[in-house]
Amino acid sequence: IFQSQQIEQQNNNAIREIIYGQRVTERRIEHLRSIGITNDTRYRIIAIKVKTTPVKILNGSELYDENNPELINRNIENIITSHYKDTFHNICYMPDDDFLLLIIKDNDYPDIRKNISLIYQELSEYDNSLKPSIVIGNTFDNIRDIRNSYEITRNILINAKSDGIIDYSDNIIEKLILNYPDRDELMKNVSYTLGHLLDDNNEELFYTLKMFFKCNHSVKNTAEELYVHTNTIHYRLSKIEDILGISLNDSNALLQLQVCISIYN
Repeated sequence: IFQSQQIEQQNNNAIREIIYGQRVTERRIEHLRSIGITNDTRYRIIAIKVKTTPVKILNGSELYDENNPELINRNIENIITSHYKDTFHNICYMPDDDFLLLIIKDNDYPDIRKNISLIYQELSEYDNSLKPSIVIGNTFDNIRDIRNSYEITRNILINAKSDGIIDYSDNIIEKLILNYPDRDELMKNVSYTLGHLLDDNNEELFYTLKMFFKCNHSVKNTAEELYVHTNTIHYRLSKIEDILGISLNDSNALLQLQVCISIYN
């Protein structure tokens, strides 16, 4: 058992070094090859993070402790491997970012997505205050690209507004943002498009527009979500048109607004 733990630690160190290291060396690449991560297979990165809450006991050991993030992730890892030990290629705790990193072969993707849903459900059902955020990242087929894949997955996880499962494959907006060459310029364009709608005194209008998009442009459903009369929604949408100088009947204007709000969020 001790020898197995030592090997696992060495493998995890190799993964951390190639991600956190200043440069990708041949020695590090060779170590990853030795544990089965090669350039002739497509892989995908998954990141799991939970919000810490007071200590709970599971099978005689602490499941999570807000003062011991490594213990949290170790026990989550135990839950994963006890049910899905043949599913994930490597599982590694990333101390600098405080989350669990999983590396999978992409040809297993459909099953992985199903198992990730089961893992999320299992962690959530154990204690409804234990709210995991899980990001299924993009793919890479060259060991030298693992760091870039990790950074994309990490950025999505850090910027996640709520718990749940986020799949890079399903989120075109996130792809556009993460691959945009100049983030500052992107946000300037977003702020310009949204204009005075971002002013503090227009917060209610901004939230109404967000709900309007969430409700698929249905005034009736937006009113129900906000607990107001449909006439109130019509009035607010009219004010938004006046502030932005656009028509919400213009499909191109609607698309631009929806994309900008998604980026802004």
